[in-house]
Amino acid sequence: MHFTYDEEFGGLLGPGYLLRTAATKPDLAVGAGFSYAVVTAHNGCLRLEMTVHGKAAHAAMPETGHRALQGSVRILAALFAERDTDAGVSSTVAGIDRRSF
Repeated sequence: MHFTYDEEFGGLLGPGYLLRTAATKPDLAVGAGFSYAVVTAHNGCLRLEMTVHGKAAHAAMPETGHRALQGSVRILAALFAERDTDAGVSSTVAGIDRRSF
């Protein structure tokens, strides 16, 4: 019995490695705990990395700087707004109802 990780982004590092290297030849695979069954599809994962630049300033003169965190909040708000625009969109892939993030 193998317990692996990375189910949230494709399974290539955990179960994918075990299968590629022939470390295991399973008769059965149990997917994520929400289904308790062999699954035919996966939502996948999009990983983003962002760098937001700021300019340091003294607390007595904050107007001379720029808060990188404030820019980050705007970016995150835009991403969540995008998520909310497709609440009714469904996937054409069998086994996946909708995209989620």
